[in-house]
Amino acid sequence: MTDPVSPDGGLALEAQAHALLERVRSGELTLEWVRLAAWLGHGVARAALGSDAPVQPRQLDPMKILAAAPFATEGFRSEVVWRAFFAAHQEAVVEWDEHLSDSGGRIGMFWATARKVEAELVAGWPIVGDIPCALVGVGDSVWFAGEVRVWAAITRELVTWALGEGDPVCERAQGRGRSV
Repeated sequence: MTDPVSPDGGLALEAQAHALLERVRSGELTLEWVRLAAWLGHGVARAALGSDAPVQPRQLDPMKILAAAPFATEGFRSEVVWRAFFAAHQEAVVEWDEHLSDSGGRIGMFWATARKVEAELVAGWPIVGDIPCALVGVGDSVWFAGEVRVWAAITRELVTWALGEGDPVCERAQGRGRSV
């Protein structure tokens, strides 16, 4: 039997949701990761969880959204927030380029922090850091790139990572020639 296909050529939502739950049952994904994707608005994850899907954020301020995020463990929360910081930083980096000559200022500090976080994520180390610092970094990125762009970047980054479809941090590092 073939999978039902939607008119745009993708698997029907129910089939995709079933496949996602099968990945959880097989141990390939954890339910916490699927809940994260659903919380971020991923349609397939929301369909897979049905009435157990977490309530999506209603505001657009990424800093406030992340501060109030419902995560089961502090370790998971820390990695999610720091990955969000890095995604926000990447989105704002184009806007920051003209300010990077001020390496001793706030921009330089967040640039250095982003590189440190990237190295830790690429190395597979648990990110145990100052979550408020990461949230301030997200706020600074919003100031440069805007809430909509930063939240879209955070969502893309975290959903891709949470659902095991890739690790954008490692992929960018490889693109710059860093070992992964």
